Amino acid sequence: MDARALIANAPDDALFYVCGPARLIDAVREAAAAQGLAPERVRFERFQAAPQPDDRPVTVELRRSRRTIEVAAGQSILDAVHAAGIEAPSACRTGTCGTCATKVIEGIPEHRDSALSAAERERTGLMYICVSRARTPDLTLDL
Repeated sequence: MDARALIANAPDDALFYVCGPARLIDAVREAAAAQGLAPERVRFERFQAAPQPDDRPVTVELRRSRRTIEVAAGQSILDAVHAAGIEAPSACRTGTCGTCATKVIEGIPEHRDSALSAAERERTGLMYICVSRARTPDLTLDL
């Protein structure tokens, strides 16, 4: 696929939604940037949590389940929730983005998704627990 041609020939108000391998996503984002498209016109989601070197463990209280779990530095919150035997909606890894969206009751999430805009995060109070972590040592989630 010729990402540059696709973007160059699209209507001026087109939004681009990209899903697929990292090199496809990167190619479309690079082509859009090279042609001066505003970054918010390219929407994409990577279906893989990428641990960061400064990740640290986090304690997560699951309010409805009345459980507290520890999430290891290299572990996603979703994986820790499932490992604790708590059911949480998720079809993230099969390509249905947004199914793991969870309401944050307390604490400050570190949003690592690329699906929600800053305004949507603020307005909804949701985080995607498949990829996002916490800026605070503790989080309380509506699970």
